[in-house]
Amino acid sequence: MSGQPNPKDLILQNKGLVIVYAVALIPVILYVVVISGMQEDTAKKLRDLETKSRTLDGFAKRVDSPDPENPLYTTKDIEQLTRKRELYQQEVASLGEVVKARDEPLERVFEDFEGKDKVDSDDFNAKLRTRLNALSAEERFGALVTDPEKPDAPLINMEQAEDANGIKKIQKRFWIQEALLDALKKGNALRLASEIEFLPEPQESEPAYKRLPARVTFFCAAADIPLVVREVLAQDISFRVVRMRVEKAVWTIRHDFAKQFQIPLDEFVFEKGVYEVQLEEHEQFGDWTRWVPEPPLKVELEVEAFDFTNTPAE
Repeated sequence: MSGQPNPKDLILQNKGLVIVYAVALIPVILYVVVISGMQEDTAKKLRDLETKSRTLDGFAKRVDSPDPENPLYTTKDIEQLTRKRELYQQEVASLGEVVKARDEPLERVFEDFEGKDKVDSDDFNAKLRTRLNALSAEERFGALVTDPEKPDAPLINMEQAEDANGIKKIQKRFWIQEALLDALKKGNALRLASEIEFLPEPQESEPAYKRLPARVTFFCAAADIPLVVREVLAQDISFRVVRMRVEKAVWTIRHDFAKQFQIPLDEFVFEKGVYEVQLEEHEQFGDWTRWVPEPPLKVELEVEAFDFTNTPAE
């Protein structure tokens, strides 16, 4: 047999000492496993508390000294701002619908070309001539576009598209011309002084729209000028009045009935600088303005139609 002691016998012989060592190791193990872990967790929580404390200190300073560029929001503030954002988005969407509705009158095309991607310029011009000639019909704007000196040459702008690229521009100009004539008719304008002119478009770019300028010159009674302007602005196409020029016009009184009147004679009639005139049968002639109508004025109106086709879709 070997002279080495048997470990089992050695443990049994020193059982009491082994128990003492084991009991002594338990606190060490507990410290390493439990206490050390708790210290790490406690240290982490302390670090978190310090971070939150610094954050709260920052909030406290912002409360004491508010910064407009970096405001402090509460939960209630966030709820209110969220509601405001929702209302803002609804208003923007509603405004977009309004702009879209105001742009549609300019974006229309003649019925013959609806849904077509490509339109031949000759076909378009043929349809355009028909529609332009219809504007001078008596039931449309006949009296308004008739020049007494040239009754067979209606004052209609007959501009046509030079090629396929110009169709959209000429199509929009037709709607603008039609809308202006409609406004003049509703505003009691007497007649055009010249054809409606389309002016060069502004060179500066706008982010949300283009301006399509035009000039319309017409004869109108002074009292009806505000009505004409009102009717221009009330059109489905969005117009802006840029400039207005008013001047006296040549005025001729024409009567289609026999003039039956008398001058009352009294003892001082020859001392008067102006004679009074009385109709013999006033009731049969109606309103006195048939005898002496209000002198018309020549009005030159420059307007701009707003084309919102450049508005980005939201």
